[in-house]
Amino acid sequence: MKNTRNRNYLLLAPMLAVVLLTAASAHAAIAFVQVNAGMASSASSEALAFSSNTTAGDIILVGFDIASGATFSSISDSQGNTLNEVGSQLTTPAGSKSRLYYASNIKGGADTVTVHTTASASFIKVQVIEYSGVSTSTPIDIQAGATGSAGSASAGGQTTVANDWIFGFLASDGTGSAGGGFNSRSAANGNVLQDDAAAAPGWYYASGSSTSGWSMQMAALEPAGAVTEAYACSTSSASGNCGSYGDTDVTDNAGGNANVQNDVWNPQTGWSQTLYTISEGRWWVTANMASGYTGVQSYPDTDILFSNWSPSANPTISSFSYMFSSFVSTVPTTSGTIEDSGYDLWFNSYGAEVMIQNQVVNRSACTQYMTVLATNLTFGGSYGVPTNTWNLCRNGGAGSELVFQWVPPQSTSTNFGVTSGTVDIYGMLAYLGTNGYLASSSTITAIQYGFEIGSTGGVAENFYVDAFSLTASH
Repeated sequence: MKNTRNRNYLLLAPMLAVVLLTAASAHAAIAFVQVNAGMASSASSEALAFSSNTTAGDIILVGFDIASGATFSSISDSQGNTLNEVGSQLTTPAGSKSRLYYASNIKGGADTVTVHTTASASFIKVQVIEYSGVSTSTPIDIQAGATGSAGSASAGGQTTVANDWIFGFLASDGTGSAGGGFNSRSAANGNVLQDDAAAAPGWYYASGSSTSGWSMQMAALEPAGAVTEAYACSTSSASGNCGSYGDTDVTDNAGGNANVQNDVWNPQTGWSQTLYTISEGRWWVTANMASGYTGVQSYPDTDILFSNWSPSANPTISSFSYMFSSFVSTVPTTSGTIEDSGYDLWFNSYGAEVMIQNQVVNRSACTQYMTVLATNLTFGGSYGVPTNTWNLCRNGGAGSELVFQWVPPQSTSTNFGVTSGTVDIYGMLAYLGTNGYLASSSTITAIQYGFEIGSTGGVAENFYVDAFSLTASH
């Protein structure tokens, strides 16, 4: 459904984190080579050497955390390999900041990795590890990150190739331990590097435990020799559509009610966007949108229509006992990228709209320019759905679009949110009904998930839905 609202967003500063999806099957084996760990105290850098020479063509990963109050500055190695960040910085409850980097297709030889901070840190904990057999073109299949308090720790998502290697970097405010079934490669200074071989594509988690607060950086390493799986459909038309689909990614999919649409509804001069789909739960677009455009040009999305929903068409909100959705997405976060990722929910024959935004790139928080209705609302806690915190805004006067937005780290943040998670949609809709924002007797017209793309900096960028599912009961 094309959105005819002219959304304009506040635009501020960027950050960087890039991960690519490859929908594929693979056959090569990944193997652990070596690991080392070190820690500096009251210092502004830590240099850590591999115990043995590294091998050309292998991959190295560097997991590190720095104490609260210190700020990361740079990372490099003595071979001159290019180190790329996996995901983004995570912060534990005690304020420790963790990051994960990798260098693929390395040069080989004696290698020392050095992590710098802008000022002296009470500690800098660094761990380095080497693997062979990892793809040199698409080494990271998927990535995920999470933080939490003492107890179980995990982060994960849906892999897209067979025989991935599930890698986890657990940074603990106390003492961390690898999860059951994982190889604990290093447990120095309370932090853990761990891995385990995956089989067929599916949901995998790097899991463990911690005696205190924690952060978990997960990366699924893709094996060399991957054979790309052909996409089922592609279209470059502004109104292009792929589908319909009727598989188990969507509960009560009666067949023919799930599509993926290109949906370039507000194009500016010179645009291009091509949609590639494998299913309604796995697809991507390559978009080239004008630099600096702060509105929305397109909303490529999975579109679930409720006109033939089973057992009743266009059911009311109140007819459901639960509804939740899981997502894994990957978007560019370059300085030219302007977008937000999330759900667009339509009610009463497109007469009412609710958005749920899980990630924002180079746009201000809704609390900075929309009408703020509530802050720090929590939803989840049932049916295995984790509890997450959201702000609620309204984009205009009474009756206008409602926006749930992942709570940013601070009110002025312009890059925030998560790339994977599960959303308690029913809990959010029940809240709107209880508080008079949306009648519980409203009928559901469509639920969509995708990317509101404003700009790609005038260059082609890729936006991936690595996994999407909707589960409901009514």
